[in-house]
Formats: sequence, structure tokens, C-alpha cells
Amino acid sequence: MQRSLTVPEQHQHKIALSTLKMSGVGASIMGSMDHRQAVQFLRGVGYHDDDLTSRLRIYGHDTEAILKFMS
Repeated sequence: MQRSLTVPEQHQHKIALSTLKMSGVGASIMGSMDHRQAVQFLRGVGYHDDDLTSRLRIYGHDTEAILKFMS
């Protein structure tokens, strides 16, 4: 269950979800947070690892990348 987010956290939430959709190169070009930081933030606001892994698979990341992001 996700907790209630402050306005700055709402913006970070949107950025984190967008980051998960990007390739590693795309995320580095955007320059805000990388995949690992996005996963850490989303865990902190209540996302479970199963949900994050599913999202990363849907967005086309391979198993090796997912393991790297989730560590």
C-alpha cells in the first residue's frame, strides 16, 4: 500500500515511474535519477519488489538489468 505523498514526492514519483520506462542511456541523458535510485524511491513509498520487477519486464528490461536495478 502506498502512503500519502507530499507535493515534491508526487513529482519524484512521476519521475521515478518515467525513469523505469527509459533505457539506461535515456535515463542518463535526462540526468535526474537512474534506475536504481528510482527503484529505491518507489520502494520507500510503498511499492513491492514484485510490482517493480513486473513493471521493468513490461518496459523491456532484461533479467540482468533488472537484477542490477533491484540490488
